[in-house]
Amino acid sequence: MKMAKDPYPELDIERYTELAAEEIDTKGMPKIGKTRHERKIVRQRLAWLDRETNAADAIQRIPAKGHEVFLIMTGKFHGFDILGGILDLAGEGVTIDDLKIATLGFNRDQTDRLAEMIDAGQIKRVVFVVSNLFSEKNGDEYDYLSETLTARGQVVANTRNHTKIILIALSDGRRLVVHGSLNLRRCNNFEQVAISNDPQTFDFLAAFIHDAATGTIQA
Repeated sequence: MKMAKDPYPELDIERYTELAAEEIDTKGMPKIGKTRHERKIVRQRLAWLDRETNAADAIQRIPAKGHEVFLIMTGKFHGFDILGGILDLAGEGVTIDDLKIATLGFNRDQTDRLAEMIDAGQIKRVVFVVSNLFSEKNGDEYDYLSETLTARGQVVANTRNHTKIILIALSDGRRLVVHGSLNLRRCNNFEQVAISNDPQTFDFLAAFIHDAATGTIQA
């Protein structure tokens, strides 16, 4: 199965730790200076791609317009990995024109993956809403998410949110709605998720996320 586009296709994992810091910089990677940290980044990226492949295997195919697929998640991938799985299945050259997410919380690794996908041109626009409880209890992670995305011209907000929604507007016109019990931070329990190709529901939920992000509505 074709994996999501790799923004560093020339990076060979076996040679990675042998590269000089200057070489790593020219590939768009941060100068870290310690080999073990450089290898950790590669392994994390491989873990992302592996979980995204698992997500694509579980979804099998993007539902046709008016159809919906239900999944029980068993820990082989996280809710956020569905993005990479869908891009995997979407077809050559298809990107995400608009991504809207409402969730309870997020983590740094997923923030890094989202930033990588934005930088690679796989995702164009993002509106991201998290719970104000998350922003209060996990301030460092929220600040990292906010700073990383706003630096790329994207929108991050927090409010009294407990919805779990991912809206994916593909560049070929398909409008996908992902919802269920899944929190995006991790998947250590059984979770249920539904993925539908439903433009009307997409528009309804997109308006909700926009209003929640701008404070137009309050819980």
